[in-house]
Amino acid sequence: MAFLVQVDNGTTVDANAYITTAFADAYHVDRGDEDWAGASNIEKQSAIILATDYLDFRYTYIGERHTQDQTTEWPRANIIDEARRIRDTEIVPKIKEATAILALKVIQGTALFPDEDFDTTGVVTEKSEKVDVLAESVKYANSGGSNFGRTPSFPKIDRMLREFITENQGRVFRSS
Repeated sequence: MAFLVQVDNGTTVDANAYITTAFADAYHVDRGDEDWAGASNIEKQSAIILATDYLDFRYTYIGERHTQDQTTEWPRANIIDEARRIRDTEIVPKIKEATAILALKVIQGTALFPDEDFDTTGVVTEKSEKVDVLAESVKYANSGGSNFGRTPSFPKIDRMLREFITENQGRVFRSS
């Protein structure tokens, strides 16, 4: 699949990214992020796609998709930010910044969708077995097999996006 950046009106067919590599380059140059500068263009595009996937998978946003056919969660309609500005027909700057931050984490080796060992009761954080006496011990990170528990959490991103998030796995970030 090609690297396709969504536009503010949501009409890019099969879009899979919220930002261009040029946006991310400028964002990271301003912050002196040398890891980003050392990555190839293909690595940057892949990281941006993964960051976009993460944002669309992890969060439940207020409002609704601007068009029914768009392949990304943004742009959204009926959005009012904390400053009481109407944000219809636009990918808000905080989504773009969050994409850049997460893309850098990918470049630095963070797995946004780790291949974790889990079962229906939760993510396995520790497992030990003993053969001689046949003992087994398993520790879980959370109860239930929710997808939310399998993806890493980034508190900075949570705070950045709190005004646009409604509810995710029972945690309310903002009420209307």
